[in-house]
Amino acid sequence: MSRWTAQIGDVMQSFDSTEHAFVINGAGGGGSVPSANSAFAGLSMKDWGERERTQMEVLPDVQRKISGIAGLQTVAFAPPALPGAGQGTPVQMVIGAVDEPRAIYETARTILERARRSGMFAYIESDLKFDQLQVEIAVDRAKAADLGIDMQQLGADLATMLSAGYVNFFSTEGRSYRVIAQVDRLHRLTPEQVTNYRIRTRSGQLVPASTIIDLEPTVAPRQLIRFNQLNAATLSGVPAPGVPLGEAIDFLRSTAEEALPGNYILDWAGQSRQFVQESTALYTAFALAVVLIYLVLAAQYESFRDPAIMLVSVPMSLAGALLFMALGVVTDNIYAQVGLLALVGSIIRHGILLVEFGNDMQEQEGLDRRRAIEKAAAIRLRAILMTSIATLAGMVPLLLASGPGAESRFTISLVLGAGMAVGTIFTLFVVPAMYSLVARERNAAPAREAAGQGA
Repeated sequence: MSRWTAQIGDVMQSFDSTEHAFVINGAGGGGSVPSANSAFAGLSMKDWGERERTQMEVLPDVQRKISGIAGLQTVAFAPPALPGAGQGTPVQMVIGAVDEPRAIYETARTILERARRSGMFAYIESDLKFDQLQVEIAVDRAKAADLGIDMQQLGADLATMLSAGYVNFFSTEGRSYRVIAQVDRLHRLTPEQVTNYRIRTRSGQLVPASTIIDLEPTVAPRQLIRFNQLNAATLSGVPAPGVPLGEAIDFLRSTAEEALPGNYILDWAGQSRQFVQESTALYTAFALAVVLIYLVLAAQYESFRDPAIMLVSVPMSLAGALLFMALGVVTDNIYAQVGLLALVGSIIRHGILLVEFGNDMQEQEGLDRRRAIEKAAAIRLRAILMTSIATLAGMVPLLLASGPGAESRFTISLVLGAGMAVGTIFTLFVVPAMYSLVARERNAAPAREAAGQGA
């Protein structure tokens, strides 16, 4: 392993953007338990002002160079930008069951083959592998009984000769040393040498071990992973260039639901676990935000109709933001989700301006709903446009920004700006239409006429 990973260090140091590089042999970087046949390497980049290329521009070159190292199966990926997302590859799916590891291995292998054929992953592998050669000692118990060999004594003899266990200590010159009873290394280099050992019978006679034992070569996993007290396997992968993390997770989830038996569980780890949990949390946060705004406005205006009309502008603005996501300009990430939540609070004020002024026109001038909202839209048009233009102007520096964090600021500003622009256009037409159909009549003319007749 050291012979091949030494070349990774040379590759990492070959880039002008590299400040420090490291290679750790025996460390599992893909979400699996560390083992002797794995390694983890990385590089930290220079400050933005000292390099010309970004992290995502260097990443393909890193992958291209390390893929040419013979003897290693390698993949390059960027660590999560947000803290708390876990370590390892972006995609980490865990399948677990009470079944034997061999059955879990076969199930995981089925999912792996489908994932590799899909073309959605640049790299995907399982941490459960049956690739460790071992030899089982099969004892002919009937022959051993005929020879007078006790099974307990046979186990103790083999353990003494092979297990490197110590039996006592001895001291000399002020130091204490362990006494290890074991066959010399020269006689335990190959499994076949076990058959040459001598086993003592009850009569005290020594017989060759080959008389009663046979060697059966088998293959076993290098490590047995457990998850929630179940035998488990973790599928770790990196999405192919241009494939969003959400699509890769959805593909694995649907594939696992088809391939997994009923007694298997499906879970996630690392960055994938955070993505799955927070994706569902977004819908909850969004629903709570809309409900909270509605209740506050209902209490303020003492009406359940007016807040509903004001909230009509929300889906219109979201449609404008989601349009750019559908076109692939931005992806559905944590920054886009923050922008969508901010958009709800920003666009609702357009509806408030129109509805509140329309109500005033009805109460103060005695206009009907349609004439009141038409006049309100004409008078408040300038205020709505000024608010929208000011918001859009504030997004321009974020859209054009460069340097650290530029991509996150671009995503938030594009989602918020696009939603505000599209939402404003629709608000000027849809909210007045809804007001003229749903709003409560507040015409004050009958009240004035009744007051005049009384006088």
